[in-house]
Amino acid sequence: MNSNKLPISVLLLVALTLLAGWGCHSDGSSAATYSVGGTVTGISGTVVLHDNGGDALTISSNGAFTFATPLANAATYAVTVATQPTGQTCTVSAGTGTISGSNVSSVAIACNASATYGIGGSVSGLTGTLKLSNNGADTLTITANGAFAFATQLVSGAAYAVTVATQPTGQTCSVAGGSGTVASAAVTTVAVTCVTNPPPTYSIGGNVTGLTGTLMLTDNGTDTLTLTGNGAFTFATQLLSGATYAVTIGTQPSGQVCTVSAGTGSVGNANVTSVAVACADAPTYSVGGTVTGLSGTLKLSDNGTDTLTVTASGTFTFAGQLASGATFAVLVAVQPAGQTCTISNATGTIANSDVTTVAVTCAAAAPQFAYVANNFDANVSALSINSSTGALTAVTGSPFGMPYQGVNSVAATPAVVVATTAAIIGNGTVSVWTINPGTGGLTPATGSPYVISGGGASVTVNAAGTVAYVPYNADAILAYSIDATTGALTAVTGSPFATGSTGSPGAIAINPAGTFAYVPNSNATLSGFSIDPISGALTPLTGSPFAASQTNFLTIAGGIAYAVNSSGDTISAYSINSSTGALTAVAGSPFATGSNPNYIAVNPAGTFLYVSNRSGSVSAYSINSSTGALTAVAGSPFAAGTNPSSVAVDKTGSFLYVTNAGNNNVSAYSINAITGVLTAVAGTPFATGTNPVSIAISQP
Repeated sequence: MNSNKLPISVLLLVALTLLAGWGCHSDGSSAATYSVGGTVTGISGTVVLHDNGGDALTISSNGAFTFATPLANAATYAVTVATQPTGQTCTVSAGTGTISGSNVSSVAIACNASATYGIGGSVSGLTGTLKLSNNGADTLTITANGAFAFATQLVSGAAYAVTVATQPTGQTCSVAGGSGTVASAAVTTVAVTCVTNPPPTYSIGGNVTGLTGTLMLTDNGTDTLTLTGNGAFTFATQLLSGATYAVTIGTQPSGQVCTVSAGTGSVGNANVTSVAVACADAPTYSVGGTVTGLSGTLKLSDNGTDTLTVTASGTFTFAGQLASGATFAVLVAVQPAGQTCTISNATGTIANSDVTTVAVTCAAAAPQFAYVANNFDANVSALSINSSTGALTAVTGSPFGMPYQGVNSVAATPAVVVATTAAIIGNGTVSVWTINPGTGGLTPATGSPYVISGGGASVTVNAAGTVAYVPYNADAILAYSIDATTGALTAVTGSPFATGSTGSPGAIAINPAGTFAYVPNSNATLSGFSIDPISGALTPLTGSPFAASQTNFLTIAGGIAYAVNSSGDTISAYSINSSTGALTAVAGSPFATGSNPNYIAVNPAGTFLYVSNRSGSVSAYSINSSTGALTAVAGSPFAAGTNPSSVAVDKTGSFLYVTNAGNNNVSAYSINAITGVLTAVAGTPFATGTNPVSIAISQP
């Protein structure tokens, strides 16, 4: 028998012994659990408890309670109130601990009624009955100023929101500090302020019919309303009961006449909706008149757009018609060949009838002559102007000599030509010639030339041709009366007249009425004078000299003075006070020119202005007849020669002439009477002497 083998009986005994040992370790003592609970007292609602932050338990009655989840021995527990019952506060006693081999039943929950606090404040300014609400439910009616409190109180932590439920009659009440959260104290800070409402106002309106354009209405002369369609309308400004209203037409629609009915009255206690505005097409009227003496083809225009070609004397009528109240302005757009036509009764306002009074008188064109100062040649060129083409032809005997070189300015009347020279060997001169009205030839006047102390800067003759003014380099202006027959000059009493400026004076300009004169000075000022209507003597204006830009030359059109500012490449425009002569800048001034502007001229109608730019061009502008503001003409600037200096418009307004100092010639242009556009004349430029610097036009 093998001694290493145990008997089967021994093996069974060992197995049974091991099984018995394992059974001793599975008696279940380590897996035992215990409940957590206690009692609730004083509950009148529903409370939710938590154990260890969970295991929620809802309780609605007094007595014992037990959480659903038991805990193992030695586990901790912590009972808390998760949700308080409405109107109560529950507190926990013995709510925390450790399981110690038995159920916990000692947790005590005691519930008591919660503290509540009033919601209120004060009312001021109340004159009627006000109704407030808190949280949209608790309402309170108040009839007097002072403190108030809602009946329902709230627990600490509750939200409140006080609002106006019903406003008092005729008042508006507002709430400040009306919302928040109760914080363990009564709320007394809600402030209700009431103010009396302004009296009611009512709108003014009515209905428009027949309107096809844009209509402006006014109420009581101030409240304006623009309408572009038919239907109801209402003015923005409302009126009190008892106030009066008066609806009128502010601006009629183009081509229509609107009338107002039921437009005036007193406001009652309701909106006014009965104003009726009826619009209908406005009647229109023609513009016309008569032409006499016509032997060629004449072109007229009305208001710059409606043109009419006339080939025979008799009546004429423009095609376009105008409404009553519209203005008309008839001018000669193109003169007939060899004739000059003038217009009387050319402007006016349509007054419910056709205009038939425009009178156009045509006659053989009076000869015109251009006179040019040739600075380097000591003479003046005389040129005949072709009335049809504007071309220039030298007059027999031209040029006409002067004592010295340095001829710097020329002026002309129908009878005489006056020219000045700069100081040569200490003195300058003023030369005068009478004009042969047929040929344009010049004959020296008795006593000419006249020697002056210093150089004459320029010469200007008044519109009547009776006085010549010569600014010279002694900061003064010489004035001479011109003999109507001989052209002889006689110094005006008081001459020379001081400019009041330390700068050297330039060319003087005189307003069309002959009442004021202005001269630019080299120190950026303008000296202004009133002119004695009989003697031509000058008296400085109050405030003269006036501050200005650095000005080369100026001219005057109507009541506006235009000054060329060479350093700024601009034109400054000033309105002239007709009583005092004071200057006021025109809105938008200064206006841009070409480079280095020099001289300036305005057409006889005062509708277009032209500036020579030394850079080689002429700038052209239309003149706003109301404001004097300038607007560049289409195509401006227009090409000229080298170093353009002086510029002049002929007496008919048909042609413009520019002296080109660098080319020894004159550029000639025809002027479009409607647009102001320049077109070079055939054969231009026309020869002059050397360095032409000034040009003047005469029509004897």
